[in-house]
Amino acid sequence: MRCADPARWSPGQTPPVAVHARPRRLPSHRRGGAGLECCSRAPCPHVIAAGPRRARRRAWPVDSARRRGARAARVGSVVNPRFSDPEAVDEAVYRVIEAVPPGRVTSYGAVAEIIGLSTPRRPAGAMRKAPEGLTWWRIVRGDGTMTAPLFARGRAHWDAEGTPRDEDRIHRSAFWKPTAAELDTLQLRLDEVLGVPASEPESPSDSPAAD
Repeated sequence: MRCADPARWSPGQTPPVAVHARPRRLPSHRRGGAGLECCSRAPCPHVIAAGPRRARRRAWPVDSARRRGARAARVGSVVNPRFSDPEAVDEAVYRVIEAVPPGRVTSYGAVAEIIGLSTPRRPAGAMRKAPEGLTWWRIVRGDGTMTAPLFARGRAHWDAEGTPRDEDRIHRSAFWKPTAAELDTLQLRLDEVLGVPASEPESPSDSPAAD
């Protein structure tokens, strides 16, 4: 692939390849890809496309970079000692739900954020095997909805607790907004469940004032 912009060629010089050229706008993550000559700060708008489409796609490094990134993310999630025990992560999800007060709800995304998980899918997976007695009706989707069967089962609990709701979703006003003190207390419980060692108080000899 060569740039066909006449401004990049000296007078009398013609591009070495005479094929059809048309303007193209490429995504930012593909700018400067292998096999593409770029004009100043972006790919040249006049790009000559030579060869089969599959061959051109192989020239882009974005696919291999995406695979490397996904592989690195998987490795990172496995070696993270905080989440190495799946049962402990499930228990942490249950601890967060137990902390939600009556008349309030939380979302899968909020639970994941409190624990430090990267996706709300993990709390959703834990809820599929929730133990008996867990207040499962206090965790909903981010838009306040649930599956139809669960929502039908949860109506009695929400009405008994005075949870604001419509016919098909929980009101935004019902979402729990924990205070800083509540979060601190909850984090101590989560650290205990996840096996995170408690931080030891700083001794006087280690403080800067001792020097």
